[in-house]
Amino acid sequence: YHDGQPMSPAEKHFVRTELLPEHHAPSSLAAHVARLEARLGRRGDTLDVMAMTSALLARPDRDEARRRDFRSLRMITVDSASTVEIDDGLSAEVAGVDDVHGDVSLVRVFVHVADPTRYLDAEDGLAKVASGRVRTLYLPHGKRPMLPVALGAEACSLLEGVGVPSLTVTAVVRLEDGSLVEGSGEVVMSVTQSSGRMTYDEVDRALEGADGCAPPKSTQTTGALLSLLSAVAAARKRWRTGQMGPAAQAASGARGAETGATDATDATEATEATEATEATILAVPGPGDAGAEHGEMTVTMTHAPKSSPSRELVMECMVLAGQVLATFGLENAIPLPYRSQEAVAYDPDGDEDDDKRNSVQLSDYRLRRYLLRSTLAASPDFLDPSRYAHHALGVPAYTQATSPIRRYVDLLAHWQIKAHLRGEGQGGNEGGTLAFDRDQLDAAIVALERTNQALTAAERAIDQAFLCAYAQTLPDPKTLPSCTLLHWINQERGLGILHVPVLGRDLVATLNRPAAVGTQLSCTVTAADPFTGTLVLTAD
Repeated sequence: YHDGQPMSPAEKHFVRTELLPEHHAPSSLAAHVARLEARLGRRGDTLDVMAMTSALLARPDRDEARRRDFRSLRMITVDSASTVEIDDGLSAEVAGVDDVHGDVSLVRVFVHVADPTRYLDAEDGLAKVASGRVRTLYLPHGKRPMLPVALGAEACSLLEGVGVPSLTVTAVVRLEDGSLVEGSGEVVMSVTQSSGRMTYDEVDRALEGADGCAPPKSTQTTGALLSLLSAVAAARKRWRTGQMGPAAQAASGARGAETGATDATDATEATEATEATEATILAVPGPGDAGAEHGEMTVTMTHAPKSSPSRELVMECMVLAGQVLATFGLENAIPLPYRSQEAVAYDPDGDEDDDKRNSVQLSDYRLRRYLLRSTLAASPDFLDPSRYAHHALGVPAYTQATSPIRRYVDLLAHWQIKAHLRGEGQGGNEGGTLAFDRDQLDAAIVALERTNQALTAAERAIDQAFLCAYAQTLPDPKTLPSCTLLHWINQERGLGILHVPVLGRDLVATLNRPAAVGTQLSCTVTAADPFTGTLVLTAD
């Protein structure tokens, strides 16, 4: 089990063939993690990669004449303070007012996305490097970017005050119900310029007291733009919740009852429910040579709210962009990495200890068990639009394309969309074809998912090593309070899954007494070994 879920076949294979054979008393945590990380196959930016990058940066922009200039729009980017790959920005403008009261009724939202494909073609050597890396990795001891820094953090990043080639997705939202005005969606190549960079905390502070206020009719200030976007996010959230499948709605309502949050999904991977807080492990080299393989590492953990007005604002805009892009693809018969998810039956009365259903952690865990994982495929059936619905997100169609600096699958979408916008593959002036036909794109997706499974297995092994190292630092008797029993694995043997807030994980524990699902318990760390990933918890 990892984070309360059974290991996938790829993860079991990794543990059996890679992790366990390596267990021969590593000299330090740093040395052990270095060996685990070697399994990721991430060699960093070699001289060859840097040479390819330099050549690409010298390329002219063949789409310069096609780009719409949005630099006059006020645009903000919202990210964590540590983010250097800024791949999306937001703008909005009033598109209509109510005839009776004069209040804002329609808002045009713009999601501006960085455009690495301005430099990078699908057949380039650097594109093959990116496909092997799959995505940017965020490890406790550092980030491993998918694209070289000169591209991802510099030339393509939506930096403040700099005109940057972009792909802009726009649509008009009805504030009354959150629906999109039919035919208002548009996807264009563009040039954008960020008016300012903000962190999530800064946006949260700026939005304090905005609840209940009428949306502003102008976006001349950043505060006004944020208020307008916040009104859009609230309307979109209501609309999506009404469209969700029954399982997502049920878990969403349980969470809302306790935290005020009603969204059960994450835009990056909609099938994995969020929890009330997010725990992040950080590891830094200890005193001495920071580059030494056998150096010591200091492991800490931070806790922060996973849901906040700023994060919901950004998420709603990204889901909107994914919906508009997928609709654009379907209407134009473009093979894209469409992400869909079937609705599943959900019977809350059949759950264990139904009276405990309002536990945030319990509802999140049940959502992960009930919902099917989303499916990624290039146009399984253009004749049946229902095949594209994403029931956990509550949208009729969805594709990921808002993080092309950090995810290769988003790059695939950009190549396809931009080829269509040029008229390629549609008998346009330039002739040519799309970057990938349907079979080629499906094959690329299968290869990516296979590689991603191996990456995920190695990532989780690294995370487990640091989690065990952190558990070792807890003061004796290493008691972990306020744990919630989520599920019995084997009640006769006393094996259950607990949500452990101190460690920010759902973990397997041995319970020494009977307990109902949803019960809060204290547990103790009785063993923690970073080199084998063994973490033993006992609850009394």
